[in-house]
Amino acid sequence: MMTTFSHAKAAAGALPAWLLENKIVKMALAEKEKEIDTERQVLAKALTEAHQELARFHGEEEKDMAAAKSEMEAIEEKKKEILATHHTTLTKIRQDYAKVSRDISALEMSLRQSSDPAIIETIQFFRERLDILMNPQAIRRSVFRGLKNPVNFKREVSITSNETALHSAIDYCKSAISGLESMRLLSKCDFGKIEKLRKGIPSVSEFTVAEFYGQSFEE
Repeated sequence: MMTTFSHAKAAAGALPAWLLENKIVKMALAEKEKEIDTERQVLAKALTEAHQELARFHGEEEKDMAAAKSEMEAIEEKKKEILATHHTTLTKIRQDYAKVSRDISALEMSLRQSSDPAIIETIQFFRERLDILMNPQAIRRSVFRGLKNPVNFKREVSITSNETALHSAIDYCKSAISGLESMRLLSKCDFGKIEKLRKGIPSVSEFTVAEFYGQSFEE
């Protein structure tokens, strides 16, 4: 787009030299130059204002970034303060927890050492019974084999054993020992419960029968 200044230069360059000396032409050209000066002043002023506005935006940006940085630094300092406070609190809690745990261990030790001899004797009784029950010789098993089918070599097999009763008795003894160990931490011995535990051991003379029809290559 051609400005007033550009039009004025083009017009002056197109005129012959003798015409440029004409008074009216000179006045017209002078008026054009005045318009050009006015236009340039307006443009220069607008450019200055634009630069000033740009500088203002830049200043606001730097100010905002500085504020954000300051806030972030304040947050980091607050985080450090919070962590330090919680660390102190947590350290105190752990120290108190450890102390109470030591106190509990000491109290349990005292109660175990002074527990009634009847409890200790019964615990030993069940441990000895466990040794007997867990001995492989405690298992009693018998196998009955029916006639073999000559076509598919299968036969009826019946297995009678006391393994289920043994497992029940073993679990009972383990549970009894656990209960007696807890009783050592009580203020009084429950003699009635001890007697009941002794008498409640499941019998290992109960047998179960498992039958199946399967392949057998035994003679």
